[in-house]
Amino acid sequence: MTDAPTNAGADSIRMVLAERGFDQATIDAMVAAMPPQSIPDSGFHNVDDQVLTKAKQQARQIALANFESRRTISDLEIAASGERARALYQIHYPESLRLAGIERVELVDRFPVLTAQYGYTRGDAVPGSSRLRTYREKNGEYTAYGELIETEALFIRLNPAMVHRWLSMNGIDLAPASDARAASAAILEALAVHPDGTEDEATKQLITLIHSYSHAFIRRAAVYAGIERSALSELVLPYCLGFFVYAAAKGDFVLGGLQALFESDLHSLIDGLVQDEHRCALDPGCTDHGAACGVCLHLGEPSCRMFNMHLSRLSLAGRAGYFDLCSN
Repeated sequence: MTDAPTNAGADSIRMVLAERGFDQATIDAMVAAMPPQSIPDSGFHNVDDQVLTKAKQQARQIALANFESRRTISDLEIAASGERARALYQIHYPESLRLAGIERVELVDRFPVLTAQYGYTRGDAVPGSSRLRTYREKNGEYTAYGELIETEALFIRLNPAMVHRWLSMNGIDLAPASDARAASAAILEALAVHPDGTEDEATKQLITLIHSYSHAFIRRAAVYAGIERSALSELVLPYCLGFFVYAAAKGDFVLGGLQALFESDLHSLIDGLVQDEHRCALDPGCTDHGAACGVCLHLGEPSCRMFNMHLSRLSLAGRAGYFDLCSN
């Protein structure tokens, strides 16, 4: 969905920005800054309505996060001085991304994070026994107390063609695809949400792949960025085949560890991610019970937005692992 023509969703983006409190002048400026594209056929014809809605929401999240600050590997290449730096960005980075099945990695140095509280609970801690007390004014309006900070983040998007091949290899029936755009469309068309809100098998496999990749990336990024693992968090966007990894900001200060990683050691991190040992110290017990535990793939509660669910090392490495497919 991130490949869809930007001007096609201008009205919906205006609505989202207005809901988030932007004034009309800012909204006009942001929409005007969107790159014009004229693609007559989006390619997304037979996508489930709920899946399409989620994909659009996640695409907007990416667009809004990248609006004020976005650096690509191409930007690094343009600014590089010296043969060594140019070789790093022209040769080593692209090769590492290819072997890891990554389409692109981008740095966002003003990634917005809103932490808000809209109420509190009272009653027993047993699920279903407590009640939510919201902050509500006498006139009936609800109030949310929050803090908006800006921090640094990396956006990682997997290669749609490789994800398409991986899903097909794992038994998901997909329409054939000749390029990345067609692969993205075929993947979305294969996804579905059941009437009770649960995901179908294709959606579960896709979420598990993206979420497991995010956790593996964070565990290694903490070492290269010099940031405590618990200070890194994720925003998983499976319907757009990507995820954000962002650092917890301390007031107005941002350490810059992810920026340094992006500029200097991204290839080393990715190469290690693909080539490292993917067995767990608690095997075979870990593999027999989901292939994800506190030793190999789990993250702390501040870091994981999905409570360590939808995780499996086998989605990344093994006979049907994503890394195995990409490196062959």
